[in-house]
Amino acid sequence: MPNFEGMFLPYKSAKLEGENIKIEAEDDSFEILPGQFEPPFQTSPMSPIIWTSIYSETLPDGSIYDIRLADSANHALVYGAKKVRLYHPIIEKPLYGVLLLNQKPVTAVGPAANFYSIQIPEDKIEKVKQGSVQVLYESVDRTDYSISMYAWVLWVSDKPFE
Repeated sequence: MPNFEGMFLPYKSAKLEGENIKIEAEDDSFEILPGQFEPPFQTSPMSPIIWTSIYSETLPDGSIYDIRLADSANHALVYGAKKVRLYHPIIEKPLYGVLLLNQKPVTAVGPAANFYSIQIPEDKIEKVKQGSVQVLYESVDRTDYSISMYAWVLWVSDKPFE
């Protein structure tokens, strides 16, 4: 069995892009405001559906074991993701979310190799307002595999996640 602990490192820095946006833990354990911040938690990458995009690239519907990334927020919670509320300037009431902050592979390269850059585009929020669940994420590349991995994932909905 591979030594997963030696294959990943924590991110030390992150940035929430935009203005008048806030991500707040449902349990009040953290609040993320625009600008630089220290990641409040990070998960160990032990589940392929919430860690690597290989399944999205190899299966047309983005599924593994009949689970799509869009439908895996509850799965992510099992692995340490946190329920959050998302405040955005184009909505009156906060939205529901599940935030996953993964550790980075020691072989990470590219823009997401050193810090998370969390972006929440208005068009995605508009789709949530229309009733769909949106999945936002940032990929990180590696030198040892041709597989992108998720640095972070944020599931957003207008209804609570179970």
